[in-house]
Amino acid sequence: MRGAWLALGAAITMTSPAPAQRNEPGRAVARPAVDSLVARVLAEWQVPGVAIGVVRDGRVVLAMGAGFRDRERRLPVTPTTMFGIGSNTKSFTGLLLAMLVAEGRLSWREPVRHYLPEFELADPVATRLATLPDLLSHVTGLPRHDGLWYGRSWSRQDILSRLRYLESSATFRQTWQYSNLMYLAAGLVAERVANATWDDLVEQRILVPLGMTGTRTRYRDQLATAERALTYELRDGVVEPVPLRDADDIGPAGSIGSTVVDMLRYVQLYLDRGVIDGAQVIPAAAVSAIQTPLAVVGADIGAPESDFPELGIRAYGLGLITTTYRGERMILHGGGIDGYTSQMAWMPARRLGVVVLTNSTSPASEILTYSLFDRLLGLDPIDWNGRMRGATSGGTATAASRSVTGGAPPRPLAEYAGRFEHPGYGAIVIEERGGRLVMIWDRFRSELDHWNHDTFRSGAEAARWGIIPNLTRFSVTFRAAVDGRIDRVEIPFEPAVAPIRFRRVL
Repeated sequence: MRGAWLALGAAITMTSPAPAQRNEPGRAVARPAVDSLVARVLAEWQVPGVAIGVVRDGRVVLAMGAGFRDRERRLPVTPTTMFGIGSNTKSFTGLLLAMLVAEGRLSWREPVRHYLPEFELADPVATRLATLPDLLSHVTGLPRHDGLWYGRSWSRQDILSRLRYLESSATFRQTWQYSNLMYLAAGLVAERVANATWDDLVEQRILVPLGMTGTRTRYRDQLATAERALTYELRDGVVEPVPLRDADDIGPAGSIGSTVVDMLRYVQLYLDRGVIDGAQVIPAAAVSAIQTPLAVVGADIGAPESDFPELGIRAYGLGLITTTYRGERMILHGGGIDGYTSQMAWMPARRLGVVVLTNSTSPASEILTYSLFDRLLGLDPIDWNGRMRGATSGGTATAASRSVTGGAPPRPLAEYAGRFEHPGYGAIVIEERGGRLVMIWDRFRSELDHWNHDTFRSGAEAARWGIIPNLTRFSVTFRAAVDGRIDRVEIPFEPAVAPIRFRRVL
């Protein structure tokens, strides 16, 4: 998921490249230049480790690791080191569904409820009319609402049953809004139609035929992988470990762990239009379908490179983005989850693809991807490292800007304590402990710092919950009924809609 969670970058402008000398087809990558580039980028962004791969004209011309998969134990990254690929999982779900469509077991035109009757959104029009392409191209009107799945203890079916209680931020098919939850629902459609779990279907229908032996969909299997990269994040100038969370609940949107060797096989699948070892293993219609642009990508993800003229308008398909880079048509997607970032991109006309996997949240995967394409295309290199540094120099809120400013709360802390519930987001318990308020939400716990009137702010513990900003830095506002008793809590877990309102039940 960009910057923090199962996300990707967006761009909205386009230009043609200046005339330049092209590399000859099949030319190998100049390894010393790549090593120097990688060293500079890792140092600049304090990224512990990276795996990089390039395929060209049907063969691997680069597969390398640099830095450390385990910074403390000084264990190196290799081409077979496993990284979480975050939202790059989405194309696996799109491809799986496209294969079922090619087999006549699904239709792109049938409403989702035809296959999954319990599918229901707050918008009755979207509930009745939404098709699989609507879900996969992010146009249902539902924003992220990532608090429904991130770090939660619910099953996929539990989450599906709660979608009806989530506020939409746009009307059906009005605009593009990234939604991991809609990929979860789409994955459940595949499960229902094929009578197997999404995990088993991806393994049997995609991973095994492609020989992706180092790829896993389930959290437990990734933890059991010996050569797995640990994850980190740069916080206040210090590289800190990031705890991995079980993402099985959102599996179809972002749970896969893979290696650069395996992801090169996956990219080659698209360059070869579903042909593996001379045989049409994946239907060409399925490979084409998920690369077909359906919705113009909006500003929801605000990637730092959005305004750079070398990058074209981006259009989302069924799990992949179509755009241009310096005038060349390019298919790509990115991902990020719990400190992992990934980027895969390919140019069909050039039969050229790049994969970059890192174990720290930063723009390094994008920087390396674009920089490699510059060199592979024989173009004058752009200083992507400097550009990204300038684009991201605004930084995040400092401790001083978020300091407590309101003095003592207007009522005894005991009056704020209680159990508050939302039908979608679940229960929040507020307790008074040692003269402080403590908020407990499923697997999360944080002390609350008083800010102003009946509003508190999340404490230092919440900053370590994960890397979704609106789930780690938030306000908690208590509201009173006409009798003056606190009867609800409002928390802006989803910035695209009104604060989520939790009603007191105890």
